[in-house]
Parts: sequence; structure tokens; C-alpha cells
Amino acid sequence: MPKVSVIIPTYNCASYVIEAIESVLKQTYKDYEIIVVDDGSTDNTKEILEPYIKERMIQYVYQNNQGVSAARNRGIRMSNGEFVAFLDADDILDRDSVRCRLNALHSYRDRADCVLTDCISFYDYGIDRLQDKQTLWQKKKFFERLPKATILEENEHMMLLNNYLYRSLIRECYFRVQSLLISKKAFMEIGGFDETLAFQEDWDFFFRYTKLKNILILKKPTAYIRRVTASLSTHSNIVFSYAMVVLEKLLKSETDQNIIKFIRKRIGLNSFMLGYWHYKRKERWHVLECFYKSVIYGFYDIKMPFFVLALILPEFILSNIRKITRKFIKNLVNEKYY
Repeated sequence: MPKVSVIIPTYNCASYVIEAIESVLKQTYKDYEIIVVDDGSTDNTKEILEPYIKERMIQYVYQNNQGVSAARNRGIRMSNGEFVAFLDADDILDRDSVRCRLNALHSYRDRADCVLTDCISFYDYGIDRLQDKQTLWQKKKFFERLPKATILEENEHMMLLNNYLYRSLIRECYFRVQSLLISKKAFMEIGGFDETLAFQEDWDFFFRYTKLKNILILKKPTAYIRRVTASLSTHSNIVFSYAMVVLEKLLKSETDQNIIKFIRKRIGLNSFMLGYWHYKRKERWHVLECFYKSVIYGFYDIKMPFFVLALILPEFILSNIRKITRKFIKNLVNEKYY
């Protein structure tokens, strides 16, 4: 029986899945199994994986397209390991990733069931030319924003956090499932990934987990996240839409009035951002719908009425307003400096 099961869901990712698998095969820790769940790919994924299947380097299963959550859950049901890790088919693990996370978790075995690490983004042309000089947590100022009440214990390399972390995640999701190592038992207790969510399913999972359990943080990055131009995460409208679905789901289960107020404002902010996305595409009714929802949930931005006017007023009126504004600003500058 392997100690760790690495679950790799894939959908039409033949260009990258081999690189993901090889990053697991090159791990310094060797007591693992690789489970590839093909979520209805229509490209040549099965064909290029045949050598790995034949040599029993991976377990492969094909299913009709049901989404990444269903694919990961299917992989979990197939797994034999005491612990599970997840890797998307277009991402890569550092060669010490499994060993570092497993060792960290063993050092806190009585106080945490899962460990998360930092991540680094990279473009299609390889991790030797990283997109970001900063890691995910450095960019998001995770440690600076983390309330002291969340920290149970900390040293140079690790940090044990309590369920107060749940409140911090309402601001945004600081974690990536690619850096998660969790006991299979704990994963099943939380209920797995919500299969109704096509996106933001990891955020939803971390909400449910952090509300009940401690999380161990390993400060070093152990996963590389590929930035693919055509990937789902590049479509802001999908990001904002599913963020609101997750937050509204959270809102229904929350009883603390202060947290409810915070969640409502975050829903309002996401609605505003979605409205702005529609504004750039001149989709008037979607803009009005999103801005209205934003206000209903307690978020207001001073730019909202200007965006609405820009969509409603005829272009010749907007053009004259721009000319008058430019002339006014120019006169102000002339009066100040001449």
C-alpha cells in the first residue's frame, strides 16, 4: 500500500500532462501512486499516456466530462494511500514536494491533518523562466495579513494555524490545491470537493476545512502553477461569478453577524468587478444587474454612476463631455504654472 496518492485530473491537456506526471516520478520520496483521471478528453491524452499505463507507472481511468471536482473525487475513491496530494495536469511539483510536505505533517501529526505550501507561477515556456519573481504568498501579502489570533505555533520554516484562518479566507483564497497534502480520512470527513462548482472549488473546500480544523503551513514553495492563456483562470467573468456562488453558499451556513456582514461586502465587491468586466464589453443590462446586486449586498463604488452614464448616454454627448473635461483640466494646469 502506498503512503501517498497523487491525483491528477486532466481534460484535453495532452500538451502538458506528461510533464506533470514526470514531475511526480522524479520525486525524492518514492512511496506513492499516481492516479490520472481523464475527465472526458477529446484530444490524444489516452494515446500519449499508453506507455505509462502499460508500464504500470500510473493508474488511468476515463470518465465522461463532469468537471475537475468530480475528477478529483473519483481519484480519491480509487486511491490507496494514507495521504493524498493533488496536481493539475498542466502544473509541476518541485522534486522534493511530497517529501517536504509529508515530513512537515509528521512533525505535527497530532495537531494537523493537512499541510499547504507556497506556489510560484510560470508561463508555458518553462519554469527556468519564471513569470513571477515573487511567490503567491508574497504577492498576496499572506503573512502580513494573517491575524495573530490565527497562529498557534511558528518557526522559521512552518506555521500551525487554527480555525480563525477561516475569516481571513473570506478576503480571498490564499491557497492552491496543488500544494495540498491531506490525510484521506480528513478529506472524506470534510466531504470532498463540491461537484456543482466548475471553478473556485478549492476555495469552497478550504472554507469548510478551516472552519473545523487546524492547518499546517510550510513556508517554502513546492508547486509551480502554469499560466496558460486559454485556461479557465484567465476568464475574469468566470472567476467573479463562481466566487459569488461560493460566498453565497458560505453566507447561508454562517451565523456570526460580523462575519455575515463581511461576506456580504465581499459578494458586493465581486459583483462590482463582474459588472466592470461587462462594462468593458458594453453589455449594458449585465452591468446594471451586477451593480444593483453590488449595492444590495452593501458595496458601493463612486465610479458606478459614471460607468452607467457612459453606457446610457449617446456617444456624441460623451464626446463633448470628454472635450470639456480635457479643456477644463488644461485651463487648471495653465493657471497653476503660467
